[in-house]
Amino acid sequence: MKTIAITLILFCTTFLSVGRSNDDTLSSLTIDGVIANAGTGTDKECRVELWSSKGVVDTVILKKGKTKFRLNLRCNSYYTIKISKKGFIDRLICIDTAIPEGYDEDSFRFRFETELLEMSAAKGMNKDMLDFPAAIVHYQQSQDYFDYNRAYTDNLKQQLNVSADLTQNTK
Repeated sequence: MKTIAITLILFCTTFLSVGRSNDDTLSSLTIDGVIANAGTGTDKECRVELWSSKGVVDTVILKKGKTKFRLNLRCNSYYTIKISKKGFIDRLICIDTAIPEGYDEDSFRFRFETELLEMSAAKGMNKDMLDFPAAIVHYQQSQDYFDYNRAYTDNLKQQLNVSADLTQNTK
């Protein structure tokens, strides 16, 4: 399962960035995240890693009940955020920071809140589906802001629930 997660991280950050240069922009995307249950469980610490094609570029450790974090990303690059906590399923969020050529805006913001799934709650779910990114974030030109791909996330949730339902019905 960890091999699949690492492969997905490398795919999201390396393969997708082929041919894209991020040296031509000063624009940035600020990610403001909240992990609702970051302070729960036996280990009260939660780790947030920002990956690029060069590996881990930033790490935030949430301790003592802290649930919020902020990351700054350069536009016209690909990143993956990996959220991990002992006793919980790792969560991946892939981010494509591409913006339209010649765009004048120098700063963007994307806010999200998530909750990690305890390993015990994931027993009946398809483990391979749990390794897929929970969300894919990209610039929505029609709305003029960054958002996640709702169809992808809804489909992933449906697949996880179908897998859990099938497992429960076979017992």
